[in-house]
Amino acid sequence: MAEKYLSQIYYDPESPASFGGIDSMYRAMKNEGKYEISRNKIRQWLQKQDTYTLHKSVRYHFRRNCVIVGAMAPTFTNFIDECGEKAPDEYRTLVNYVSHNVYEYIEDCKDYKSAIPVLEQLFVKTPNEIFARHLLATRWQKSGETLTEFLQELRKLSKDCNLKNVTAEQYCEELVRDSFINGLLSPLICQWLLENKQLDLQTAFDQANALDLAQKNSEAYRMPEIPTTAAVSSPPTDEVAGAHALDYDSLAATFTSKKCYFCGDNLHNRRSCPARNSNCNNCAKKGHYAKVCKSKAPSITTASMFTSTLCSIVASCPESLKQASVKVSIGGIELTALIDSGSSESFISETMARKLSLKLHPSTQKISMTLTSFKTQILGHCFTDIVINQLSYSSIRLGVLKDLCSDILLGDFQKKHKRVTIEFGGTRPELVIPRPACPLSSTASFEEPSLFGNLPECKPIASRSRRFSKEDQEFINQEVTKLLSEGIIEPTITPWRAQIVVSKDPSNRHKKRLCIDYSQTINQYTELDAYPLPRIDDMINNLAQYKVFSTFDLKSAYHQVPIKESDRKFTGFEANGRLYQFCCIPFGVTNGVAAFQRAMDNFVDEENLNDTFPYLDNITVAGRDQKEHDVNVQAFHEAVQRRNLTLNESKSIESKTSINVLGYRVGNGVIASDEERLRPLQDFPPPDSIRSLRRVIGMFAYYAKWIPNFSDKVRPLTQATTFPLDKAALSAFNMLKKELEGATLHSIDETLPFVVESDASDVALSATLNQGGRPVAFMSRTLQRSELHYPAVEKEAMAIIEAVRKWRHFLAGRHFTLKTDQRSVAFMFDSRKRTKIKNNKMQDWRLELASFSYTVEHRPGKDNVAPDSFT
Repeated sequence: MAEKYLSQIYYDPESPASFGGIDSMYRAMKNEGKYEISRNKIRQWLQKQDTYTLHKSVRYHFRRNCVIVGAMAPTFTNFIDECGEKAPDEYRTLVNYVSHNVYEYIEDCKDYKSAIPVLEQLFVKTPNEIFARHLLATRWQKSGETLTEFLQELRKLSKDCNLKNVTAEQYCEELVRDSFINGLLSPLICQWLLENKQLDLQTAFDQANALDLAQKNSEAYRMPEIPTTAAVSSPPTDEVAGAHALDYDSLAATFTSKKCYFCGDNLHNRRSCPARNSNCNNCAKKGHYAKVCKSKAPSITTASMFTSTLCSIVASCPESLKQASVKVSIGGIELTALIDSGSSESFISETMARKLSLKLHPSTQKISMTLTSFKTQILGHCFTDIVINQLSYSSIRLGVLKDLCSDILLGDFQKKHKRVTIEFGGTRPELVIPRPACPLSSTASFEEPSLFGNLPECKPIASRSRRFSKEDQEFINQEVTKLLSEGIIEPTITPWRAQIVVSKDPSNRHKKRLCIDYSQTINQYTELDAYPLPRIDDMINNLAQYKVFSTFDLKSAYHQVPIKESDRKFTGFEANGRLYQFCCIPFGVTNGVAAFQRAMDNFVDEENLNDTFPYLDNITVAGRDQKEHDVNVQAFHEAVQRRNLTLNESKSIESKTSINVLGYRVGNGVIASDEERLRPLQDFPPPDSIRSLRRVIGMFAYYAKWIPNFSDKVRPLTQATTFPLDKAALSAFNMLKKELEGATLHSIDETLPFVVESDASDVALSATLNQGGRPVAFMSRTLQRSELHYPAVEKEAMAIIEAVRKWRHFLAGRHFTLKTDQRSVAFMFDSRKRTKIKNNKMQDWRLELASFSYTVEHRPGKDNVAPDSFT
């Protein structure tokens, strides 16, 4: 009986649950009260009905589309036909499934046939034939789009073009009509014509002519406001000036009092608004024009409307800029390039890039116009070879811009030359404007060194992405933006991907710095460049012949030396989901030290600098008297200016009779050891306990072969049993320190390898620098309050890092040995192992060691005598 009643309420057109769903039928059964049946039983019954599947599809489309128009109409008609005699009432079914806001439109309709035209008029939009043809004619293949996808998109666009069999005369009329509308200078007239779904040529001309006449008549009522220009522009022609004298508000008022909130023209659908995808010239936001912008106007005057229009009409240099233009050749095709000394990049017009079939790489980079608030986004960038005045340039990066005022604009390209001269033909002598002293420039004028010239065949490595805190992400964004603006890095497409590490700056614990971990990527394949660093002993002996000295430090030295275009892809790294590469020597690559030293040696030789001694980023200029010194320093400053180098003024010292350099103090013909090398030994206190006495004796015994008659001199200490030490034991202690100090004062032997021995206790760090078992330098310091809570592993690792930082001038460019009594530190710092380190401090410190060539060894604590005594 329940199934019979289900059939009755389902197929009865007068039933409220006619052809309804499970819920509506369940409610109808419950309201009747005669039958107890579950929703599951109703579902099983419905699935047995022939019309249920089709009915379910129709109901889905109703809920999705809310209306039964367009593609839904055939589906609904097929459903009614399939039901046959049991078909429900069409209008009742339509009303049952449309949403409440759609029902308001068909509420007054009496039947299904009268409701359908209302819905079609409301929802079915007749395509604009003229605009559809414009979209088809101007559709370009997008970057990354296959030919098959491109052809399919063209076929989709052609469906709305209303293409039909026409005569040659009719076809000509339609082409002229489309060109007439597309070529109109006034966007308002063009928009007004496009509101017609179909339009012939004569009607289009009559309407455009009427609007143009109304526009000109409105000029008599109100004079146009001429915008303030930010630069001198060429006077426009009468035709262009007339077009720009449009008074849009007055013209719009002629036809309607209602205005579009986004563009200021006649009220229209938001989808067809011309300002929908435009950027405001006032606030730079998307979606509206400047004339209706509610934001406060910027304090900087906007660019001239005449100049921007000129750039958008012609792709050639304005007459006033002809003298700064030059003929260039790309692929055998001659083009016009404009030299712009104020541009930070070089660009090519979109039209020319397509004509030359240059491969376009996507880009989201935005550029800003100088002295204005106008910003635009480049379409992408491409690389090409250029020939200028018989000089060839390979792989020049060009940004692609729409409506460029020349075929090519050369900006940063000029930095490749020592000087670019433009002939103006005047009678006055040549005017040379020197480069001003400024913060770090992008790159200096050096021959581009090769960092990876000896690479064997290797497979690119893309390191796994790392996660960062919100604070670190903001810092990374700031640093990347800064590096991009200075031209140190650039976006790239490369199979190599290193990861960044945010670490603390060694010179300022409260400051962060950005590092790149190349130890997991290109450093694994790089063969060592054996270019030598200057011998420290020879350099010190040469400096001892002079009497006046100055030392100069290069600011961010590596970032001032450009690298070859072919090497840049190996420096690829990830930053906040984007891929970049270095345009200059990055920190942390294996051959960075050798490449930079070679560049500095070439700089001194090519500039013919006298009495100038470069050692990495530290340059010493000397003179035998004050006059000679001043002449050499002046020549050095002029060379620095010519090469676009930037000095760190805070670390530079000028005109001194003695200086500390590379661990020595040089002056007045005397070479002395730098006091800092011996200070830990000189300040070493006498032992005050049996335990500390044993450590002191062990340290002296470690260096016994450098102390004559060591057994006799150490005997008073070995016999001491009371504290404080008696006079004989104290005298022996001081004498042994003097003996050890004398051994340290000998000059460093460049032929012997260095050994760094380090140790850490609960309260202090220490290390010794040895050569062939002889001490060369000592280092020790107490831990700061925050460092006292570090785990033992981190303290031992920090002792190594502090020692390497202190003796960097000895260790850079040379292979040395690290010895520590902490086995886990030796394992994590071993550059031969690709160890995954989760401790951020240890990861940062390992990255800091990546630019050095070293071997790390573990040594038991009982044998680590010398550094252990200082802690």
